[in-house]
Amino acid sequence: MSSFHETFAPTGSEFITVGRKKSSNKSQFQKLKASADTVEKPKVNIIQNLTSDTDSTSHGSLASAAASDTKSDDGSTSSRPRGPRRPPSGIFVNLGKEWKDFVRKLIPNKSSKTRDDTVISEISKVKSNQMVSPFDFKKIVCMIFHQALKTDRNTLVDTIINCWTRPRYWSAGGYNIIELIDSTYDGCKPMTQACWSGSIYCIQRLIAADTSGSVLYTVHPTKNETILDTLMLGKNYAIQKEPDTAIFADDRFKKCENFIRVAMARHESSNAADAAAESLDVVSQICPEIKKSIDGIIEAAGGSSASIIDQFTLKLVDLYLEDQTKSVEYFKAIKLTVEIEILNQIDTRLKDEGIELVA
Repeated sequence: MSSFHETFAPTGSEFITVGRKKSSNKSQFQKLKASADTVEKPKVNIIQNLTSDTDSTSHGSLASAAASDTKSDDGSTSSRPRGPRRPPSGIFVNLGKEWKDFVRKLIPNKSSKTRDDTVISEISKVKSNQMVSPFDFKKIVCMIFHQALKTDRNTLVDTIINCWTRPRYWSAGGYNIIELIDSTYDGCKPMTQACWSGSIYCIQRLIAADTSGSVLYTVHPTKNETILDTLMLGKNYAIQKEPDTAIFADDRFKKCENFIRVAMARHESSNAADAAAESLDVVSQICPEIKKSIDGIIEAAGGSSASIIDQFTLKLVDLYLEDQTKSVEYFKAIKLTVEIEILNQIDTRLKDEGIELVA
């Protein structure tokens, strides 16, 4: 169990993203064949002067191997609808003890009185340290970001997001926001931290920062817990910890749940609209006459894949013998209409007859 959950989680709870075969017999199209024939990992630097302009003590080497978290947060629970196709690409934070101690001193796990501007100033000092590689700097900021989420430091969360993406702060061109909001620290994602804390503002800010909607479908990399599962666990713990204020905790987490569900519904609606638009775009690429022919064949097949394959193969052979250009156009239209498995079998049947069409 991560240190985060050792600190926050109740005892006993765990947290949780056809080969072609030639026939020995002549096929029904073989008689047509005669006429058809004419036709480098980031380097780990020695880190010095971690926290103070006047502290000249060397803190030694940080054995932190740079890595990129390319895991797809996959998992399936009743509370998780279909997510976006893009795999996440957040930073995996694997810092050495020196930097972890630095961050935890700056923002302790349970509470912090360090002002936002002081935290940002310390981050700037790390950025200007020539012994800190650009990738290590990102990992340090990601850990600070996670610590801010744990303690519901919503204004600091907002400031870090702004500094991360805007060119005038930590990067000449700004950093990719997905590196930050999909980062992994202590086995958790930012949305996991925000949901466990029941921070409506942090949840809203993370969702607003992610135009792809992927943070809505965050699943704990090892425990298969969705953000709604996390929200429920966080609420139960908050109520057990302070039963006298249970009504307030319940209200806070309920607002978070309602917001997440509405955001998921909107994202699903947007996905459906995009799919419909894509379908209309595909239809517009097909000649009306060809589309009518294809629809007729599919309707006549009555849902039989074998019949669809037979009829389309016959049609394409006839077209090929009549006009090769038309046969290619028809084949491309079939590609936009049928499933890839059916298209592959049609293509195989055509090649058996010595006909090769390129869609």
